[in-house]
Amino acid sequence: LNYFNKEMIHLKPIYIDINAESKSMELLSPYFPFIKKIKGDFEYTLSIHGNYKKTIRDGEIIIKNAYLDILQLDNRINNINSYAVINNNRLIINDFDAELLQDVESEDFLNEITMVILTGFMTVL
Repeated sequence: LNYFNKEMIHLKPIYIDINAESKSMELLSPYFPFIKKIKGDFEYTLSIHGNYKKTIRDGEIIIKNAYLDILQLDNRINNINSYAVINNNRLIINDFDAELLQDVESEDFLNEITMVILTGFMTVL
């Protein structure tokens, strides 16, 4: 295979497997512009396969004791514990627990936070 042939690059096969543990999500943070800071214990596996035209991502993410600061919110999200899988480019959050540093006065505000986070994740996949 000639990977330098630009005309056929979209047909070239991709096989990448990543297994990692980290205190931050430096691997994924550049894809989430709404994140100011995220720290915690992260374990992830990611399998990227297919070709450049149709890339398929599968894997899982485990988050323990994390916190998250996002641009649209002045209230830090603490004690994040979560388990999610990526199946055929779809992010499926199976479990998510977290606390806000300050109390929230309305359910609309919680819905807004949820939408900001989910919208950010959906643009990545």
